[in-house]
Amino acid sequence: MTDLAAVEVKLGLFLKANPASSIGEAPDNVGMFRVNKPWNDDSVAIEFSIGDLDEVAEAIQQVMLPERLSAIYHSDIKSLEVIWTAFRLQKPQSEVAIRKFNFKFSNKSYACHFGTSSERLLKIAKFIKPIAVSDTAYRNIQSFSAFSKLPPGEKVPASFDVPRSFWISNFPAKENDMILIVQNLNFFMTYYDSQSPFVVIHSPKIPEMKSAQKTRYIESKFPTSISGTNIDDTLLSFWHSAHAENNMMAFLLYYRIIEYVAVHYVDEVAKKTIKKALASPTAANNIDKTLDIITSALSASKLVDAQKLQQIMRNIVDPALAWREIGANLEFFSKDTKFEGGFTAKALVTAKDTIETYNSSRLETLADAFRKIRNALSHGKDQETAGVIKPTATNLRLLRPWVHLIETVAGEVVLYKGITI
Repeated sequence: MTDLAAVEVKLGLFLKANPASSIGEAPDNVGMFRVNKPWNDDSVAIEFSIGDLDEVAEAIQQVMLPERLSAIYHSDIKSLEVIWTAFRLQKPQSEVAIRKFNFKFSNKSYACHFGTSSERLLKIAKFIKPIAVSDTAYRNIQSFSAFSKLPPGEKVPASFDVPRSFWISNFPAKENDMILIVQNLNFFMTYYDSQSPFVVIHSPKIPEMKSAQKTRYIESKFPTSISGTNIDDTLLSFWHSAHAENNMMAFLLYYRIIEYVAVHYVDEVAKKTIKKALASPTAANNIDKTLDIITSALSASKLVDAQKLQQIMRNIVDPALAWREIGANLEFFSKDTKFEGGFTAKALVTAKDTIETYNSSRLETLADAFRKIRNALSHGKDQETAGVIKPTATNLRLLRPWVHLIETVAGEVVLYKGITI
């Protein structure tokens, strides 16, 4: 039997409990072996020599490494150990170090406490190796790794302290159940103590998705001369903030631009129309005509917000510009967008649509789609579908093409808001 085969046999229980992991030879370290993708995480590996195999096996044979948590699950004692810190605690966290409480949830009771880390965690930390850029902060294990490598018998540096973890006893082994409990537990820990540590929940791995395309230039190239106008400060603040935010906040801020203009400027136009009609030297001589103008203006001002949104997009936005963003992501926009949380944004076009078939009447459908996405993001639930858009990594990616599209529309609204509506 080869050394690699022997390692696989020795760590068989671990591999069975952690099917995303595998055993292999270290590609850049001759004679060393690796547990690849612990926690199903590409950024770390457990690396060891054949002489360390017994120690590694002792550390990991009875553990499951949950993908969405920086934690280890002890199968034999049915406890979750959340990796906290081996560094010395700052004063606000000192009292947390001895905190114990019971968490009752769904007719079960879970004993929770902050305490000394397990020998298993320290042994895993001893052999852990960062191997790529990490979006999980290397499972928060680096302080433990540094602690485990301190020379024995020497004075522990002042930056370190007793390695500590957060423990939850009587815990289920299924990861979906873990996440449900932890999500609720996090709320209560941070509700009762605004400075409480909480359990970081990592986003699940996202299936590969074609990158959303964004048209760079509104015109064919950057202009050599621009005649600037004094743009409303509120709109400018929304616009600049949107460029610095994640996709969810960016979408909401771009929507605020369109909504602000739709509500504010439609009403302003109505007021100006009425003032002009009343100021006419012949207003009193032609009462019927004056009343018709006033009635029409008042009707416009009383449109519901959704209608105002449609109206301003129909009158301001060039369908060709909207199509350019849609056409750049035609495969995406010709299918329903199903967000995590139950909300679905209906397809805007068909796969056979072209710029010739996309006209101003289609902008009303686009305005309605924007409104529904905004509702699902900010109103808890979209009234029609009872769905929400959760703040997940998957949804952030799904929103990206929509953000490209609403950014283009919002830019047109900012620039041309003063035209006659």
